[in-house]
Amino acid sequence: MIKYKARSIIICLLIVAGLAFAVRADYPQWWQARGVIDQAATTNDYAPAVMGQLKWMASNAQDELEANLEGGAGTAIPSVLGTWLPDGVDHAPVLIGQAKYISSLFYDRLIAEGVFTQYPWSADIGDDMDFAPANIGQIKYLFNFNLTGDLDSDGIPDWWETRHGVDDPLADPDGDGLDNETEFLVGENPNVAYQPEASGTGQGEGLVELTVLTPME
Repeated sequence: MIKYKARSIIICLLIVAGLAFAVRADYPQWWQARGVIDQAATTNDYAPAVMGQLKWMASNAQDELEANLEGGAGTAIPSVLGTWLPDGVDHAPVLIGQAKYISSLFYDRLIAEGVFTQYPWSADIGDDMDFAPANIGQIKYLFNFNLTGDLDSDGIPDWWETRHGVDDPLADPDGDGLDNETEFLVGENPNVAYQPEASGTGQGEGLVELTVLTPME
């Protein structure tokens, strides 16, 4: 597969074909960490996007969900990306409808986990132009999500704190003996008291029983 690297973001307002958005300079860290963008390249967010660029962005976005979202990318995303069009069409133009469809798979997962509450485009289908060509800025906008942002540097991602309405990693709002940081690390809900399982280790779903090993003499 030909890998296409999107260029760095410029601050601009794009209102095209039902996708109204402001492209921000604070792009997600995973774009740089995974080599999605080439910061040394000349910016041209208005340039037409091609299928290879959408595939490149989506495949890296899938890796990001697998690494940093509870439950990973789910099943729909790997199923679609695993049967993508052959490499011979990587230079074919991307239509807005195609970009919205691919990104909707990711937003379905992100919405299910409480990272977002809706798709990043207008719900009014009257302004849709799904057969219009998409540009690079629109592709970047659709995949501009951040699962590792932590503005207060407390070890808990901002989206998880917002989802559960917590901000103190040491607090225990449900009174189950697990502070918020522990609840996050083991995949529990900080507002619902953890209930030990009736069988097995007696630990919560996300907890692991630790075995103490005696050092060899």
